[in-house]
Amino acid sequence: MRFLRYLLAGLVVVVGLVTLSWLQGRFDKGDKQRALQAVLLQEPEATDCRATMVSRFKGTVQVDCRDHSWRVNVVKGVIGE
Repeated sequence: MRFLRYLLAGLVVVVGLVTLSWLQGRFDKGDKQRALQAVLLQEPEATDCRATMVSRFKGTVQVDCRDHSWRVNVVKGVIGE
């Protein structure tokens, strides 16, 4: 009986970790999309852009395009060089 409790507790922990990982991936994807949209609104001629998470805690995304790059704070809505 004790073994089943430990097994169930371990299963709950694993399911929780998988769920948190999936949820974090969804947040990252949304932040990257928002950063790309913000850059393309400011610089419509930007081409071949790619977004990379810099800081999940601060909500900062690096957007690199063919000829320029920006660091976007998605939380504050600020685009910097």
